[in-house]
Amino acid sequence: MEPNSNCRVFITHDIGGKDFTHAGRFGTLIPLVKGRLPYDMTGQEMLNDLNGMMRDYAEGDFLLLSGDPVIISIASMIAFSKVKRVNFLRWSRWDRGYEVIAVKDQDGMSKGMKRYTDRRGIMPV
Repeated sequence: MEPNSNCRVFITHDIGGKDFTHAGRFGTLIPLVKGRLPYDMTGQEMLNDLNGMMRDYAEGDFLLLSGDPVIISIASMIAFSKVKRVNFLRWSRWDRGYEVIAVKDQDGMSKGMKRYTDRRGIMPV
């Protein structure tokens, strides 16, 4: 997949100390979460926040997985609920750059998730 200036790269969790500039060739960098998470933040609050930030996630966008595994899982789940194929960016230390891993929704995984969302796209706990 070729980079496109209209695409966006959603960085799941920018905990600091990592240089994501190489991913900028795929689109505008958008960190979903920066720094440390508040200890009292619930999974539902994370889901609601990320769902709002990814409300217009589109087929040509990318998901760069970094940081907290719960945030990575929620962001992936949201991406699959919006498009049929999610483009993940994976760092290759041998090539010193990002490679695209495209994953197509299999067996209607996202359809099953949509069944559990309310009208605002928020999943009840």
